[in-house]
Amino acid sequence: MIKRLSLLAALVIAQNASAAFALLFDGSHAAGQQCVAAIVGGSLVAPAGTAIFVDSTQNTEGAGHANTTPAFFLTEMPSTSQTNYQVPFNSSTSDTSSNHAPYLFGSASLGGPFALSQTDDLINYTSVVNQGVLNPWAYDPTVGGGSAWTSTAYPPVDLPNVTTCTSNSAANFGQEFCMGGVTGNPPTNLGGTACRENPSTDSPSDSTSQFSQLLAAFYYVHNVVGSQAFNLFDIRQAFAQTSSNYATGYNSSAGGYGVVNYNFSGSGAASLTSPSQVFLRGPGMLLNDHGFYTTVNLYPFKTTRRSFEVVYVFTSKPTFAVKNEYTTSDITALGGTLIFTGSGASGPVAPTVNYLPTSSGTFWFAAFTADGLGNYSRGESFTAQSATMATAVICPCHG
Repeated sequence: MIKRLSLLAALVIAQNASAAFALLFDGSHAAGQQCVAAIVGGSLVAPAGTAIFVDSTQNTEGAGHANTTPAFFLTEMPSTSQTNYQVPFNSSTSDTSSNHAPYLFGSASLGGPFALSQTDDLINYTSVVNQGVLNPWAYDPTVGGGSAWTSTAYPPVDLPNVTTCTSNSAANFGQEFCMGGVTGNPPTNLGGTACRENPSTDSPSDSTSQFSQLLAAFYYVHNVVGSQAFNLFDIRQAFAQTSSNYATGYNSSAGGYGVVNYNFSGSGAASLTSPSQVFLRGPGMLLNDHGFYTTVNLYPFKTTRRSFEVVYVFTSKPTFAVKNEYTTSDITALGGTLIFTGSGASGPVAPTVNYLPTSSGTFWFAAFTADGLGNYSRGESFTAQSATMATAVICPCHG
C-alpha cells in the first residue's frame, strides 16, 4: 500500500527532436537503476541513454521521492514550457545531472488526501488533450484518509491508473488496470525485486513504475521503431482491450479491465500493429443535476478512429451487451432517445449538452464514441448514469 502522502514514482515520456524520447521519475524508490536496466533499458527494448532517456527528480539511487504535491502534475505537467519543474534532475542510469524536458507523459503514485478524484482527473483535460500529456498514477485512494470513488465512476480519461491485483476490492470504482505482480505479469519477473519498493512484497507504487515503463516500451517498439503512429489514447486502449477482463466486461472488484498483458515476445498489447485495430472507448461523462434540468459534460477518449460522441437518455437503466464494439442496431435496440450528436474535431474539446425533461422522474444517460462508419463504443457497468429531475413549475405573478 502507499505509505507516503506525496507524488511517488512519477514517470514522464516525451518525444525529443530525434526518435529518442525521455522518461522522468519523481523519485526512484520503485524505479531505480536496476529496475530501469531490467525493463526499458534492457536489450528487450533499447539501451537507456540512447533511444530512451531516463531521468529522476532524485540524485541518489533509491533516495525516495521529490517534495511535491498533486499540483506538480495537475498544473505543471500540461504546461508548454515546464520551466517550473523542480531541479536538479538526474539520470536514473548514471546519477549524473540530466534534464530532457519537456516531458509529455507523467505518472504519479498518490495516497491519502493527495489521492485524485474524478474532478482532479479532468481539471486540465483541455491542456492535456492539446499537448498529448498522459499521467499514469497508482490507484489507492482510501489510504491515509482519502475518499473512494463512487459506484458511477468511470476509468479516468486524463490520468490512467493501476495498482497490484492483490489490492482489489468492490470499492475500487474507477480503477483501470492492475498488475499481476512481478511474477504474474508478462514478461515473467518484470524487473524482479529491483522494481519493488519493499523487496518482499508488491505495492501500488511498484505497479506504477512497471506499467509506466511498459507504456514507454510500447511507444518505442510500435512508434519509434515500427512507425505505427499510435496516439496516446490508442496506447491506453490497446492495453485495455488485451487485459484479462476485457472479454467479460469492466469489473471494479477485479482490477477494472484487469491484469495488464504486454509481452515482449509479441503477445497481448504488443500484438497490435495499427491504430485501426484499437477499439473505440466511450467518453468520460459527468452529470450536473440542476433539479429541473441536467448538464451532461463529455470528455472524449480520442483514439485515432474516434469521430464524434452521441448521448442517449433512457427512462430506465439500460442493460449493455458485452461486445468489442456496438453497431447502430445495437444502440437502437437499447431503446433510448438520442439527445446529442457531437461535431468531433471541429467541435468543443469537451462538449456539453443540457437536457430538460418534459416530465418528472429519474432519467439515465449514456454516451458513446462513434467512428462515423456505424460503429460505436460498447457500454460498460459505469456507462449509464442517472439524474432525478422535476419539471419546472412557472407560477403566475400576483401584484
